[in-house]
Amino acid sequence: MSSNRFSVPYSRFIKDNFEYLEHTCKKNCLCRKLACTKHYVYKNNRTPDKEQIRHMLATWQAFRTPSRNGVFLMDKWEEDFNLIANKVKPFSDLTIFCNWEDSGVNVASLFDQIKAMAFGSIVCTTKTLHCLAPDLFLILDNAQVYKPWRNYMLNRQILPGTIYDVTGNNYELFMRTVRSRLSSFIQGNTPFLLAAKSISVSNAEQVRYISPIRPNNLPPDLPNTLCKSLDNVLGDRSYDP
Repeated sequence: MSSNRFSVPYSRFIKDNFEYLEHTCKKNCLCRKLACTKHYVYKNNRTPDKEQIRHMLATWQAFRTPSRNGVFLMDKWEEDFNLIANKVKPFSDLTIFCNWEDSGVNVASLFDQIKAMAFGSIVCTTKTLHCLAPDLFLILDNAQVYKPWRNYMLNRQILPGTIYDVTGNNYELFMRTVRSRLSSFIQGNTPFLLAAKSISVSNAEQVRYISPIRPNNLPPDLPNTLCKSLDNVLGDRSYDP
């Protein structure tokens, strides 16, 4: 097993693999009601670079799950990457604020399929999903954000007491709950608490600037992906490198 834990900055990964373009979803989609007018989409409709994702996931310690029958998770992930990417691609134009269930996609089923390929690792599953659709999929990391997200849910039927028990149904309900709560606060122009931080935004686009990207040699405050911005708040990080 090769570790290859050389950091790929998140800002570089987003810049190399995504374009920030006008929404392509339906006009009656919830995201439009929340003034979420743009989203990150694949450059030239091409799957994000496998090696960049692998390096980043290794740096994010997403491959910590023990080997199964002598096969390491990173090696299994590399073998399955194209299959995983093809399964996620229909989700890639959606955001956490979209009505994704109206687009003919099934988040719970996708999650369970990727989880099975990832030896049951929730960390690897959610980080892989996020890298392939970063405006849609939220990261669950036991060491960083699981407990804060579980506290925010206030319901163990949504997120169970341990990350190891999360299923596709849990994850989809978690995403729906985040969407519902944040949408309600935004539409009501009401500040909300997230990890003990009071946040006030008047539209969904401003969520990107709660924790923006500050890359080298680029403007200092680029719009973040929606779900990494929320992840940074929960993980008590101000910026992505």
